[in-house]
Amino acid sequence: MPSEKELYQISNKLNQVELPSKLNETIRAGMWQAQKERRVRKRRIWSSVAVSFFLLVFFTTVRASPTFANYISGLPGGTWLVELVHSDKGLQQAIEQNYATAVGVSDEHAGLKLTIEGYTADEARIVLFYSLENKKGYSYASMQDLTLKPNEFLAGMSYGEPHDEIANEKMVYGKIDINIHDIDKLPEELTLATTFMLELPTTGKVTNEDVWEVKIPFEKESFLGLKEEYSFSETVDFAGQNITFSDAVIYPTQMSIEFKEDKENALKILSLEELAIENEKGERWEATTNGVISHNHNEWEKTLSF
Repeated sequence: MPSEKELYQISNKLNQVELPSKLNETIRAGMWQAQKERRVRKRRIWSSVAVSFFLLVFFTTVRASPTFANYISGLPGGTWLVELVHSDKGLQQAIEQNYATAVGVSDEHAGLKLTIEGYTADEARIVLFYSLENKKGYSYASMQDLTLKPNEFLAGMSYGEPHDEIANEKMVYGKIDINIHDIDKLPEELTLATTFMLELPTTGKVTNEDVWEVKIPFEKESFLGLKEEYSFSETVDFAGQNITFSDAVIYPTQMSIEFKEDKENALKILSLEELAIENEKGERWEATTNGVISHNHNEWEKTLSF
């Protein structure tokens, strides 16, 4: 029977087929066509469109938050944020552009202090960054039964990476990835509550009924309206199965593309592995690991996130 840690590692490998170069070219062409048709701007801001270049221009328009950069620089373990976002290029670029907000709210029980250090957010996604301060010598800690209230805005979330490294570190860090269903229903303050599975090196699992609870304020006006939409359509053949990719939406923290299977396909696609978009410079945007494939209207139509 796989352990919790092994199950977590397995899940991170699931749901990731490299897109054909023709599809990448089509995406760039679609972006270029959409930009040509826009009449709001009086002059062009780029001469060629690639995903990375668009993101560079896009992030420079976002309100920077040097306060967050200064805040995290004072926390123990200066590389923790880099380690948390290194596999998520969209999130990584958002952080590099200081598109994040410091929070610093805490709750403590049983010698374990939970702090929500900050977050980055857009209309599709919120990523909370947290720290755990080990004041009792725990050898293991893992979030359990996490809830957000009110949650009418919520599409889904991922959390619960096991912290077995806490045995050797007084402070460890993690993230909670939240997918937004309806941004209009996101409140100005969220209440996060969670329990923890804890272990001590001498006695093993600790029995406790404590609930860690923090209130997280959000500045919605700072990340509303920060998205761009592009239309394109390209059908490709994977092992005799027709798949159509279309309609990209780019947010500060991620990009999504619509994915549709042909109903006449002989096989059903259960997952896509090593899914990525690559621009002409060889830079790659890999599919996120927290729900690469999500159903939209039916079993044939899905959304891919990068």
